[in-house]
Amino acid sequence: MAHTRPQYQHWESVFTTDNEPIAHFIVGKLQNEGIEARIHKESAGSAYGINIGLLGKVDVLVRSEDVDRAVAFLETEDYEENEEE
Repeated sequence: MAHTRPQYQHWESVFTTDNEPIAHFIVGKLQNEGIEARIHKESAGSAYGINIGLLGKVDVLVRSEDVDRAVAFLETEDYEENEEE
């Protein structure tokens, strides 16, 4: 039986990055659209200051009932990190 934290059991990831500021930016954009969103970062990564690999992963979560709406909104925007030429 999988153990799920109660505060996240009805939340799903709609975006994953290793860049926490981008995750916060996306949460703000979703909230401006009326979609409740939050960030989830692996606690071990935060505790040890690791920001690469699985421990550096940052997920943007939305309520299960808002997944389709959030994904549709995110697909209309370009949130990829662009390298300067």
